[in-house]
Amino acid sequence: MGINQNPFLLVASSSARFAMRRTMAKAKHMPRIETIIVDIDRTLTTEDSAQVALERVYGKEEAKERLADYSRKVKRREMGLDQLHMAIFADIYAAGFRQADWTDIMKKLEYSGGFRKGLAEALLRAGRDFAITPVLATRGSDMSAQYVARSLGFRHAIGSIERVRGHDFAGFETIIGAKDSMDGDTIVMTKMTAVSKLLASAGLPFDPQTSAVLSNDVLDVLEMLGSACGILLRPKNPNSLERMAQSLGLYDRTIDEGKHYRNQLISALGFAERR
Repeated sequence: MGINQNPFLLVASSSARFAMRRTMAKAKHMPRIETIIVDIDRTLTTEDSAQVALERVYGKEEAKERLADYSRKVKRREMGLDQLHMAIFADIYAAGFRQADWTDIMKKLEYSGGFRKGLAEALLRAGRDFAITPVLATRGSDMSAQYVARSLGFRHAIGSIERVRGHDFAGFETIIGAKDSMDGDTIVMTKMTAVSKLLASAGLPFDPQTSAVLSNDVLDVLEMLGSACGILLRPKNPNSLERMAQSLGLYDRTIDEGKHYRNQLISALGFAERR
């Protein structure tokens, strides 16, 4: 089922599948995890970069109204969830946003304490201790992804790559979306496919069945189901999408914000069970 056909039915069916996976996990060991795909917005950071960009060009109140309008369009199925970022990107660029502003947004977020550095350190240490390759992946801008990776010490990161002519937004060269497809001359890839291609270019193996996905809300539900282990970060102050993921049990395992990240991560990845 595509995420645009009926996103709410998809979420409901995913809830049942995760419940079954958690039941089955009690009777068998998880495969040894070799790759962990890590979402960025509100997972490694405390804010959503697209929302911050809207606030930058419109101010907080109008940005809030625009996000509410996008939400209504998704609920009425006038817009698919995987079309949301394209619409927001077109919106902010039309209002004067510039590609270099992504770096500035991330820089200000970092300096204001908006990076979950404790979680990043736990991921990097797990990578060293258990030979896991962590990869950052976002539907947001690749410029944001590369900044976060450099700042926190990750070697691999991928995001949507904008096509900009002069200062004008002209769509995407590649976009991280809900399914692999072509949208005109834009290549649309899932996070799984994008990570597979990225690691292959670095001469590294990748198998979804030995991968985990760490995210914060419902938008990565298909990626999480396509992996060996979907890990949900539970923030202290969840937004509506995060509350939905938590209440419907859209995860195999969870990590709570602010608690001992290393111990939680080792347990979530199944390494505590192997000791």
